[in-house]
Amino acid sequence: MNDFILRKAEARDAARIAELLVDIARLHHEARPDVFSDAGPKHDEADVRRMILSGEERIAVAADGDDRVLGYAIAVIRDVPADGLIMSRRIYYIDDLCVDAKARRGGIGRALLAYCRREAAELGCTGVELNVWACNRDAVAFYERCGMTVQRQIMEIAPDAG
Repeated sequence: MNDFILRKAEARDAARIAELLVDIARLHHEARPDVFSDAGPKHDEADVRRMILSGEERIAVAADGDDRVLGYAIAVIRDVPADGLIMSRRIYYIDDLCVDAKARRGGIGRALLAYCRREAAELGCTGVELNVWACNRDAVAFYERCGMTVQRQIMEIAPDAG
């Protein structure tokens, strides 16, 4: 499926992006109800509209021929100062990348990630980073197929574990 275009998000895309954010919230809650509440997504339509209009976040969408959003990527630029051990870096941080479940495996996710990488290069970023939960095995596998590698890991154990 290559019947989509990539473009910057517009205010009219906010409702559809918010719908996809609900799907992400549900997926995470089902996988890790001990971590993710069932209260809904981290951003609602008003939040998304504000983010698009402010321009603080970099938001790209993949839209079909009817201009319906099939997927999106939300990113921010993080300037990380040197601290003696860590070098200063300019990071293009992908906070969310989502493709509608019915449109997956059609190249949309890969195209959105490539869009982010191009934009990161244009903005002088030294890296593209994101966070993916280990329980989201499909996403982990997708990012690995796209060439991403593990930079660091957060380990966990319950305090009362045997």
